Order: sequence, then structure tokens, then C-alpha cells
Amino acid sequence: MYINPELNDWLKTLPWVGFEDIPAARAQSEANGAQVDLSAYPDVAIHTVALPRVADAPSVPCADASSASSDAEGQQFGSEVLPDLWVRVIHRKALAAEDPVLIHIHGGGLAIGTPEYDDAENAELVHATGVTILSPDYRLAPEHPYPAGFHDVVHVFRALRAHQMTVGETTLEPERIGVMGHSAGGNLAAALALAARDHGEQLALQILFEPQLDARLTTPSMRDGNDMPVWNYTNSVLSWDYYLGGREPDAYASPALAAHLEGLPRTYIVANANDPFRDEDIDYARRLIDAGVPTELHIWTGTFHGSTALRSAHLTQAATQEISRVLRHHLVQEPEEQVRPE
Repeated sequence: MYINPELNDWLKTLPWVGFEDIPAARAQSEANGAQVDLSAYPDVAIHTVALPRVADAPSVPCADASSASSDAEGQQFGSEVLPDLWVRVIHRKALAAEDPVLIHIHGGGLAIGTPEYDDAENAELVHATGVTILSPDYRLAPEHPYPAGFHDVVHVFRALRAHQMTVGETTLEPERIGVMGHSAGGNLAAALALAARDHGEQLALQILFEPQLDARLTTPSMRDGNDMPVWNYTNSVLSWDYYLGGREPDAYASPALAAHLEGLPRTYIVANANDPFRDEDIDYARRLIDAGVPTELHIWTGTFHGSTALRSAHLTQAATQEISRVLRHHLVQEPEEQVRPE
């Protein structure tokens, strides 16, 4: 197994985070969280806003008909009033209502993680592209199994489309909305793209970074993945067990199960060379290409799951420049020749 030397030195310092003990995994994740120094981005501001969420707010139904509500608008959240959904907003200080919006969904195996963990990356992307980023604090398994986290992400998307997201005195009214997610966030991003397509609410772009897509756990890289760094087959099994909570997965829980991928938005997928998710990510990219979806697949040499958390690494900087290029060309819609990294 080849590991990029710059990443390998850092890897040796990382403690193992197992998923057998979720409270301990959450504590370890918070301790490892990246800290953002906004002095490097004087044009960027970060706020956390509360999005009201009530029990009868319509959401997209689950993908399987047996679990869908008879209500024409789709499955409901339930009978009780739910607490507000907190959304991290990273934006230019000169915020404009029509700025393109990227919904960036944090990772963490669907059971750990917070929006704050991605503050450094998000601030860098806002500074480089001018997009506004929304990062929802979605409900986590095992306390809240599927479809709770998925519903939260859909709720943010629906509220944004309905012009119900306000930051300070500015109500967001973007013409173009994209979605991005790392790992488990890539699962929810892909699920949102499927649900939006299925309900005529098209996204402009999806960026899936090392996404967790396939609950079947049968690809060669997954079956042979117990020796992979940071994330392995055992963690994957536990993650899916927590998220599914005993139910059979449908396509919104496990996007790799989608019957067809036609009509999805332009897609950029990143896979790691040393990652149990590698083969399912490559398979999903191949299926998107076969379905006629404009798709880019990038496999970074010597990488492993979560390796871009080392923000100072040259490889991470190159990956961030690529994401910035994709955002500027396909979400902000600047001409391609003006945004290629040097």
C-alpha cells in the first residue's frame, strides 16, 4: 500500500477511531477538529442560524413505496414538534441574496461529526469562489437512524428554494444550488441529488468526496478494507448498522442502489487510492457516465480516507484548488479558461 510521504508522517500521529463506542468516537472527532483562522480570510464571515422545523413540514418520502406517506407532499416527520435545525453559514461579508449556494454536508460515518469540523475548508472555498456555503447540523445515528438525517438535509434544500433562509438581513435567493459532501456527507449529498431529481427540483452540481454510497459492502476494496488507514470494513459495517437501524436500505439511504442515474446534475467525484469506499465510488462514477451525466472522477495517488483533513499538505491544497475550479466554473459559472489553477 503506497501512502503519500507527506500524509504518511501525519498518519503515524493519528489515534485510531473505532465505531464500537460512539461517545468515544465523537469525543475523539471533536478533539481532532480543524480550527479555522479567519484572519487569513478577511472577506469571509461565519454564522449559525436556526431553521424552524415542525413535525408536519413536508419532506421527500423514502425511496421505497412501502415507507412513503399517503400524503401527496410525501412522508411527514412525525407527530411531535422537532427542535430547530441549526445551519452553519459561511459567506462573503459582502453577501448578496443571489449568490450561488453550496450545501456542504459534513462526514462522520453518519454517527459523528459537526458542521464546525469543515470551517477551515469552507472558509477557503468561500474566499476562492464567492459561493455561500450552508452546512446543516443534521441528526445523527444511532439515536436518529435513517431517514432522520436525510430529512434534515432535504429540509434545508427545500427551505432554501422557498427563500426561507435568512442571514442577518439578507434572505438567500440563489438561482443555482449545488451540494457537496465528504464520506457520509457524500452519501447524503448523493441522496439529496436523487430526491431532487425525482421531485423535479434539480440541483446545478454535486461534489462527492470519498462518498459512502453502498450498504451492500461487497466491493473488493470494501471486503479487503480492514487494513486501510483511518476507516476500515469494520467501521463501515457498524456505520450502516447504526444508520439503517434494522431497516432494509433504499436508494435514498444507499444511493448505489438507485435503479437509474439519468437526469442527475453534473458530478465531480473524488476517490482515494487506499479507501474501502474506493470501488463503490468508481462504480458510481462509471454508472453516471453511462447514464449520460457529465462526470469527472479524480483518484489521488497515495491518499486514504479523510486524508484532506491535513489542510497544510500539498495534496490537500491541490484538491481544494480543483474543488474551487469546479465550483467557479459550474456553480458560479465563470468561464473555464479564467479559473484553471496555475
